[in-house]
Amino acid sequence: MPNTVTAALTILKKADIETMSAGRGLPNNQNAPALPAWPLLTLLYGFPIIWALGLLQIAPIILAFVMLGYMLVRGSVRIYPALWVWGALTFWVVVCAVSLVEPTDLIAWGFRFSGVFCAGVFTLYYFNARAAITPDRLLGGLVTLWVTLVILGWGGVLFP
Repeated sequence: MPNTVTAALTILKKADIETMSAGRGLPNNQNAPALPAWPLLTLLYGFPIIWALGLLQIAPIILAFVMLGYMLVRGSVRIYPALWVWGALTFWVVVCAVSLVEPTDLIAWGFRFSGVFCAGVFTLYYFNARAAITPDRLLGGLVTLWVTLVILGWGGVLFP
């Protein structure tokens, strides 16, 4: 297991070096303050608590708007080159809203759209907050999320 984590960290660091050497990762304003790590880490490390409080539907949306606020206030937001795929997906999801007929369809569409939207915001935030969120902290949060989902999933299977 440690070799897998080491390999993942090596790949992340290599990607950072390649992005920076290509000039795409440089911010527009070198003096821009660093983004805080707490919104994304709260989502990842706090997932068990968010689940226990029944806030899984609303907490990611709130944290996504907090992250957007931080990025807008700070300015000089860097956009990852492959983020256009998320933009295309978001555009397609909005276009598909034309086919909604019932008001309940709009509610379901809104929940699904918020998931797609939040995923892009989280990715964009991490890309801009890499100074505060090290790969170790990110992987630790993702492991916390994964372990929580596995334990809760088995709990649901064994104790329906």
